[in-house]
Amino acid sequence: LAETALLNHPTLTKTIDRMVADSLVYRISDPADRRKVLIFCSDRGKALARKLAPLALDQEAHIVNSYGDKATAQLKRLLETLIERAG
Repeated sequence: LAETALLNHPTLTKTIDRMVADSLVYRISDPADRRKVLIFCSDRGKALARKLAPLALDQEAHIVNSYGDKATAQLKRLLETLIERAG
């Protein structure tokens, strides 16, 4: 999950802790492997995701329209590299 979110593990843990406190997600111990913790999106979290997803897509479309596909892809790669090196 940390890799997908482009976050280091401590930052991801703090983020998830805040999301749990805000009732956006909840944790359950994996019944098959108690060393693992499963994270699920709550109904409140799903509603927020439905609200924010179009805004994120609109912002990405604006960037693509302003800079083009090639520059946008390059920007994404540069941001991923920056995040990797910062963590």
